[in-house]
Amino acid sequence: MPGTGSRSIPHKYQWIAKEATVAVPYERWGEGPPLLLLPALSTISTREEWRAVAERLSTSFAVTLVDWPGFGQSTRPPLRYNRGLYQRFLLSLVRDLFDEPPAVAAAGHGAGLAVRTASRAPDLFSHLALAAPTWQGPFPTMLGGDRPAWLSFLYWLIQQPVVGPALYRLNASRPMLEKMSKQHVFASESRVTDEWLNARYELTQQPGARYAAAAFITGRLDPAHSREEFLGYLQRIRMPVLLLIPEDAPDGSGTEMSYMKQLPSVEYRTLPGSLSLHEEFPKQVSDELLAFLPAGEAAVA
Repeated sequence: MPGTGSRSIPHKYQWIAKEATVAVPYERWGEGPPLLLLPALSTISTREEWRAVAERLSTSFAVTLVDWPGFGQSTRPPLRYNRGLYQRFLLSLVRDLFDEPPAVAAAGHGAGLAVRTASRAPDLFSHLALAAPTWQGPFPTMLGGDRPAWLSFLYWLIQQPVVGPALYRLNASRPMLEKMSKQHVFASESRVTDEWLNARYELTQQPGARYAAAAFITGRLDPAHSREEFLGYLQRIRMPVLLLIPEDAPDGSGTEMSYMKQLPSVEYRTLPGSLSLHEEFPKQVSDELLAFLPAGEAAVA
């Protein structure tokens, strides 16, 4: 295991999906109980979201940072991206990379998929922390939970040559990324610097970037199709669960988190920030994770 530090040499986890092998970058450093950090799932999602938290927690944990297939710096083959594929990935990743069940901290839609996976594989994780968890993609959210047939057609259309890349560019243009980041990703617009925006925009321009992104925006990566289904998954989890709720969450996502926190099995905290509170306020998130997870007695650097 590499020593502590701000960055380790990325490894490549070669995950064999049904149609292709996906090279998924991950990094490991620190010593202590195993901790897996999972980013959100969106056009700009990357393991970099968790880096500042990982730096702090590597003094107490053996930390693993990883990208999701089709996002971040992973390869992006034209797979049938859906919630089942990501559940299979998470099962394989944990069983291949860890000798014991790790604690998991996951963000956004990554948290939603971790909940679904944990409900079906109760011994996979030791603890589960959810940072601004979501379970409904952008279009289903805008449509009030409806999933009309044209969403499937839109997903199919984005897969096609010529018209697909053109449609994808509408969603992944730099002005659109800047607008959405200022509205939903961070509480403070000043956090969206040119350097940050350029790095995230570059991720959206990778070959094959449209495939998984199209699945996310059309709801194919949603861990559940209703609030009742998602809360059912959360209720079935027997491991300790911590919910981190951002003060400035968008109305729709904030409403769903308010239902989650009412479950008696869930411990929750309200923190500053929006949907990427773990990136914007890493000290506060790190403090809560240290208090929640085993080995939390160690001080944060």
